[in-house]
Amino acid sequence: MNIDKDRPYMLAYGFFADRLEKLEEAASAGGIGIKLIGRDNLDTIVRELLLRENEELPANSGPHTSPELDPGFILFVNIGQEALYQFLEVMKEKDLFVPYKAGLTANNITWPLRELIAANRQEHEYIKLYQDSKKALYFGMDLYEKTKDNLLFERLEQLLEYITSIENGQETLEQETSKQDEAARFTELRKRYNALAMKINEIVRSKGNAPDS
Repeated sequence: MNIDKDRPYMLAYGFFADRLEKLEEAASAGGIGIKLIGRDNLDTIVRELLLRENEELPANSGPHTSPELDPGFILFVNIGQEALYQFLEVMKEKDLFVPYKAGLTANNITWPLRELIAANRQEHEYIKLYQDSKKALYFGMDLYEKTKDNLLFERLEQLLEYITSIENGQETLEQETSKQDEAARFTELRKRYNALAMKINEIVRSKGNAPDS
């Protein structure tokens, strides 16, 4: 049987009670179906969890949650931009925060669901680290203007070089890479961010030279 390539729906893991009710309301507003995934399917390949042609969405009943994966995960399937935007807007209105979500791709369709959730969490952490690194650069540059500290300048350059490579498309947040590449990218950015943050903290503690707010 072939996979249904037309019907808009989502695979949802870790939703129950009030959070499930809010998810269903947000999905309904965008005409999106929901297939809840339980613990027993975490190690199933994503392709095997997708709806087949002429297959009905199963009735959603019972708790489908796991403490280690809270606050849940959503995989969007066959969902257009307009419907997705409407869904996300309703989620925001209902204060339903779901940081871990992804769209179905030719790559992740072959992954066990558990690995996809773990990879999505790592990507979320990477994006947060990227944003924190940008803030550290701005703060550190202001601090350097006050101190002219050579080691601070060196660490600013090291982090800026890596950030620039990301923004120039040599490494992008959206591209699909191997798990090893993603782990190495995260580790390298964290190393450069931590080195700069440690130097900034050292200067601020010893001299009280925080930039003017």
